[in-house]
Amino acid sequence: MTARLLKAPVHLLLVAALVVPATFAMAGPASAGGAPERRLLSMVNDERAHQNLRALDMSGRLSRRAERNSREMARSRELSHSGNLRSGMAENVGVATTLRSIVRMWMRSPDHRRNILGNHRLAGVGVDKAAGLFWVTLILR
Repeated sequence: MTARLLKAPVHLLLVAALVVPATFAMAGPASAGGAPERRLLSMVNDERAHQNLRALDMSGRLSRRAERNSREMARSRELSHSGNLRSGMAENVGVATTLRSIVRMWMRSPDHRRNILGNHRLAGVGVDKAAGLFWVTLILR
């Protein structure tokens, strides 16, 4: 799924979700991530806590993949998934003027909400900022 953004108004928010059927997957190494990445994961974990779900741990390996995807989306100004997710993984991508706006939109979308509240333990977060917009990739496993 790809959305082309050409001179989009700053209030425009686009999000996309990709789900792969769940099965068991091995955990990768953890990483603290940068400040925007930690803020986004904190917001996601707040949503999970409201549903009595355990917090997601940051995965360094998943975050590096998410960072590459977010950087490419910001460069191309196209919203797109990183592709080739393994079984048991899910991915949300979004673009908006604030990280909070992206999480709110995800929680209002049944597919994105299902991904965030799914049976996952690890998260990879990539955030890139370009032209006043946050380009975000959230990979869950």
